Amino acid sequence: MDFTPREKHQLVRDSLFSLLKNRLAGIIANCGKNQKLTEVQKNGLANRLLVGPDLEMALDNLNLVRPDLVLLAGDIDFVPGLEYIDSVGGPESIDCTAGIENQEAESSQIIRSQALLVAEVLSGPTLVKDKREKRDLYMEKGVKEYLIAYPDSEYIEHYSLIDGRYYPPQIVAKGEMLRLEHLEISLAVDQIFSF
Repeated sequence: MDFTPREKHQLVRDSLFSLLKNRLAGIIANCGKNQKLTEVQKNGLANRLLVGPDLEMALDNLNLVRPDLVLLAGDIDFVPGLEYIDSVGGPESIDCTAGIENQEAESSQIIRSQALLVAEVLSGPTLVKDKREKRDLYMEKGVKEYLIAYPDSEYIEHYSLIDGRYYPPQIVAKGEMLRLEHLEISLAVDQIFSF
């Protein structure tokens, strides 16, 4: 079946969201089964996974971005004067008895928090902004993992923050595994582009 660029964009974004959500849920489900969780995974349990066409994130007082998907670390602050729909359960941490907190972002929702992972699904009009401006901004703000998905070519550019810098990206294509070092999890690229 042929999909429009917009449909491909949404399919890739939704696939990535589902894979991350399920992988993080699997970590939580194994908490009580004598699985020794690494410190990164324990810290990851308190993260928030959000996705949505109208999700806006304030990185600071000057930079407002609209990522396709974001995994937030720690507490979420709400930008004053804007209504926030609290369906992610508030700023409490997730424990082994809780589920993964996730949400399809509501319009006019602006969040302020440190991002652990940001994913952008590339489209023609945002190519330069996603590959240069946002990459540099996310690096400056300490985003540990930055993914750029290419729906037409079916591969991912993966930037991992090392010593405060993004080095040349790892290119991960269908048939390969995307290793998210800071989360200590892997995702099958075939599943991200399974439309």
